[in-house]
Amino acid sequence: MKAIIGVFIMTTLLFSCNSDDDTTALFNCGSNTTLEDLDWLSQEIERREQSDSPDMQYCFITQALLNNASVFLYHDCNPTITKVVQVLNCGGEPIGFLGLEIDQGAIKNERVIWKPEDFACAVD
Repeated sequence: MKAIIGVFIMTTLLFSCNSDDDTTALFNCGSNTTLEDLDWLSQEIERREQSDSPDMQYCFITQALLNNASVFLYHDCNPTITKVVQVLNCGGEPIGFLGLEIDQGAIKNERVIWKPEDFACAVD
């Protein structure tokens, strides 16, 4: 009896993980697009990784959902300055700034997709 219950629990856990939820949408900008397919994003990350600026240690990029569409946010966590956060669509086109044209509460499931090796801030 315990074995049957164990198999039932394992089966339930296995099939309860749905890959079609909102977090899957975070990693594509179309039916077959992945982050690696976004040339503009790859170029921006490469530009940041090659930068000599000491301020780069405060910069990071996140991806989130805005109205069920994937967006990218360019953050800066430097404690000595205040910067606005630019929001871009899947084509790499700016669609606004967080707190100005885009309400912070409208951003869902945000996660860090890039930060430098010498990252100076604590973010999830």
